[in-house]
Amino acid sequence: MEYTIQTLISQKEVSIEELKKNENIEVNHKRLAELKNAICWLQKLSELDIKSLNRYDIIELPNLETGYSDYRIMNDCESDDRKNWIEWKDHPTITAGDFIISKKP
Repeated sequence: MEYTIQTLISQKEVSIEELKKNENIEVNHKRLAELKNAICWLQKLSELDIKSLNRYDIIELPNLETGYSDYRIMNDCESDDRKNWIEWKDHPTITAGDFIISKKP
């Protein structure tokens, strides 16, 4: 993935140089925004060591029409009895429309 990131960084630098020369301003602004976005995504995937997307499920949390509610993450402690469950207290706020990325079994 590092090769691809470096290639995109090089393309970003070309767009910046063209902008400095006032060449293709509108096209280069759009290209620069897309390149920056792609670089950020690829760097995050690399940081998380996500090499092959087909090894993961990406799930969008549904809107259950319950007002403004949060989803909570629980450890079920290998029990169906909710009294035994432990909530992960130090988690980000997760709401409808957010995504969960999980490794496939």
